[in-house]
Formats: sequence, C-alpha cells, structure tokens
Amino acid sequence: MSVPRAVKWLIVAIAAVALVTMTVVWATRDPERTYYGRHTNVLAAGERVVLMRDFATDRGRRVISGTSAVVKSDPAWDEDSCYPDRPISITLSSDKTSLSVPRNLLQK
Repeated sequence: MSVPRAVKWLIVAIAAVALVTMTVVWATRDPERTYYGRHTNVLAAGERVVLMRDFATDRGRRVISGTSAVVKSDPAWDEDSCYPDRPISITLSSDKTSLSVPRNLLQK
C-alpha cells in the first residue's frame, strides 16, 4: 500500500514549516538574556539607561525614578556573571555625577 502523492507533499510542507519556524526562533532570540530575568543582561559602556525606582546613595543623595544615565562600566563579562544586584557604574545625564547602582534598578 503506497502513500498518495498529496500526503507526501503535505508531510514535506509541514516539515519545511517546522524547520523555518525553529530557525527564525533561534535567530531572533536575545543572546544576552539570562535565567535571572530581563534586568540582568550585560550593559555596554556608553549605553543609555533609565532608573526604574528611586535610589538613595550612601552619602544621602536621592536620585528619582525616570532619571536617565549613561553606563560607565558593567563588571559582568557574560551571561553567567549577570546577577541582578551587581553594581553598575553610571553617569547621570543631568549633572554628570558618577554613581554605582544595582543592575536591577536600570532599564535600557
């Protein structure tokens, strides 16, 4: 008993669609996203960020949520070193003050 030609082409088409879908999903994944969550990926020096919550420095200065800044340095070198509370060095856009804040307060 042979399989009809239409069924063979249907199987080939389904396999092709599955292959294309897997390729697109693999190609568009975010390589910097980690299992810690969306606020742990590596930040490049010079990248613009925004504080998501108010922050008080150890010297008593308050920085309000929504303040924009530029990343000076991020100690993480790959996805495995991207814990959420790691300190990120930033420079505030408003007055060029340098601060170190936890990564989980920043958003790209």
